[in-house]
Amino acid sequence: KEFLTLSPTHCYVALELYSELVMDMRASSGPTMGKSSRIAANFKEETLPFILETAFEILKKCISGEFSENQWQSKILRASLTVIMNCLQFDFVGTNIQEADEDFGPVII
Repeated sequence: KEFLTLSPTHCYVALELYSELVMDMRASSGPTMGKSSRIAANFKEETLPFILETAFEILKKCISGEFSENQWQSKILRASLTVIMNCLQFDFVGTNIQEADEDFGPVII
């Protein structure tokens, strides 16, 4: 989070990175995710809430006018909304930790 407070440029770059990360993880989630299921499940449980919360905090700052430069305010506003949208579009189907466990499966006797 310290990176986000350095400058509007840093904040914008961080939001763009968060957006790409969520989109990449979104592509590896869902019922056909295979080997990446454990990673997607952990991402959903541990990282996604942090990213969503951070994007909302930045959105609040943007709305309250903390980014004085108009050029950066509109870019940061758009980037934070994109991150929030990507987080809300994350595919939660099949990203249950128990479903993602490699030892989980039917036992045939």
